[in-house]
Amino acid sequence: MTVPRCASAWLLLFSFSAAEMLAQEWTEAQVIEKFLDQSPYTREARARVGSVRADAAGRVLLPNPTAIATREGAGYAAFFQLEQQLPISGRRGFLKQAGAAAVGVTEAQAAMTLWTLRSDVRLGFYRLLAAQLRENALADGMHDIDEVIRVLRAREKEGEGSRYDRLRAEREMAEYRSQLALAHSDTVQARAALSAFLPPGTAVDRAVGVLDTLAALPAIDLLVQRALSHRSEYIAEQRQIDRFRLEQRAAERLRIPEPMAIAGLRLLWASQSRCQSSTRGRPRSPVGGRNRKAPPPDATRSNGAFARKSPGPRRLFA
Repeated sequence: MTVPRCASAWLLLFSFSAAEMLAQEWTEAQVIEKFLDQSPYTREARARVGSVRADAAGRVLLPNPTAIATREGAGYAAFFQLEQQLPISGRRGFLKQAGAAAVGVTEAQAAMTLWTLRSDVRLGFYRLLAAQLRENALADGMHDIDEVIRVLRAREKEGEGSRYDRLRAEREMAEYRSQLALAHSDTVQARAALSAFLPPGTAVDRAVGVLDTLAALPAIDLLVQRALSHRSEYIAEQRQIDRFRLEQRAAERLRIPEPMAIAGLRLLWASQSRCQSSTRGRPRSPVGGRNRKAPPPDATRSNGAFARKSPGPRRLFA
């Protein structure tokens, strides 16, 4: 093996060793906790649940009251009216229960999505761990082959070994070096795939763990029972059925009419001619439900005198 090739191999090994020494170690539990706390997927699932909860709360609000204000210019009367629908049919109760069921459905769907993403995170973590173990194994093999090459070179120099053995060892060293570069690229790809599930700026430099498998699987009956009680998609379908049943009962309550409570106020003003003598055009205090009319003319007076005194017709205000 020539000196430049040997130097490049040692430089590659040194760079890998220095990177491993400075890298921050991450366990599976730390990665899962980081994902569940600050991942964009987790925030999106929580926001979806909050949106459905807000929509469900808006459906059970009382209807807004109606305010009506009118003014009649001919009679100088103003009307103010308030209307409020009274929810006595019981529909709001069913809508509230249906909203709670809808929130439960969304929570179960979000839990199912997060569980699937959590499985993908675990798979990415163990892919990174496997790539790192393969890279470390190849690096250890390069150390051993480099020691073999050193011994073969010394034996060849002393005349005890053949050149063919040294060349074969150097060829194997070149193959190890190419495999180590491929393993390093696999590690970088696995690290990038795992970082895609984590918040921006989070870098998993080195994964720490073991590749173990279960010694024995649980019984089928136990697995079925756990699936029926913990599987999020099954729970979501059950809550969806409850929601549709409650929505149907709430729709049936639309057949029951709900009364309308109405309260009003009527304001009356006196005539302008009388206001000029008493209040100078200002409106009098309102009279509730009564009609105020101008006094009739004096019947003892003659029609001519009455006409001279009152040149225009007298207007009556209700």
